[in-house]
Order: sequence, then structure tokens, then C-alpha cells
Amino acid sequence: MTKASEKVLDLLKQDKIQNWRSLMRAFEGVYHGLECSLSKEGLSISRFQIMFYLYTEEYMAPVDLARKMLVSRANISTFLKRMMADDLVMECPKSKSLKRPCYRLTKKGKNFFEELFPRYCSRVDKLMISFSENTVADLKKLTLHTSQIEVSRL
Repeated sequence: MTKASEKVLDLLKQDKIQNWRSLMRAFEGVYHGLECSLSKEGLSISRFQIMFYLYTEEYMAPVDLARKMLVSRANISTFLKRMMADDLVMECPKSKSLKRPCYRLTKKGKNFFEELFPRYCSRVDKLMISFSENTVADLKKLTLHTSQIEVSRL
């Protein structure tokens, strides 16, 4: 075994690295399950996420959607154009001073989401387990911790 591979194996044994791997495997499992169930309804998880954010935030700019979903603005723009063609979203400038429009759900999009969301929540309920109060508190701490770290410092 080389020194490099020994170093990697040692790193993999660290508690925080094992926690990260466990968190990623759990995320991937839940994500895959939800993705498969949404595809049976002719919907991608990205489309669902856009609808979720537009429903809960009322309207959003493409750049804000891209940041929340961790994808490029070009990717979001493609989704929004397709969703506009399906009459699920529409442009809605917040004010006349904005050069770029925001987007919101159409009545059809809102109705579709309201019909879909209870089924989605049922799937989440089947896939997820209940967390202890300590685990929930730890996850909240992790969220707060990661939001405070500048990417440039990593």
C-alpha cells in the first residue's frame, strides 16, 4: 500500500468524514426515491423544486432559483421556458425598475402543485424516518455552521 492510499484510508476513518458520507448516502437514497416517484407523474425533481419555491415564495428571479437549487441560471432559464410553454409559470415583474422579470406560478401551475404536493408528502413520509430532537438540533447547527463559512475559506 502506498503512502497516499494509507493517507486516504486514514481520512476515511475520521468521524466527520464518516458523518458526511452517511449524510450523502441518505440524501442520495431519499432523492432517488422521490425522483423515481415524480417521474411516474411525468415530472422531474427540478421542475418540482421550481414549483415548490414559486409556491412558497410567491415569485422569484431566475438567479435566486438557481442559487437555491445549486444549478446554473442557464439551466433554470431552460426549465422556466418549458414550464411557461406548459402554462405552469409566467413572468411577473415585481416593479417597473427591474430589468429582469421574476416568475410565479400560473393558476394552472398552482392548482397542479396543490394537487401533487399531498402525494409528494406521502412519499416523503414513506421514505423518511423520524429523527430524535438531538439529531434535528445537530442538523440545524450544521445548516447554520455551513451558512456562516465563506466558500473562499474552505
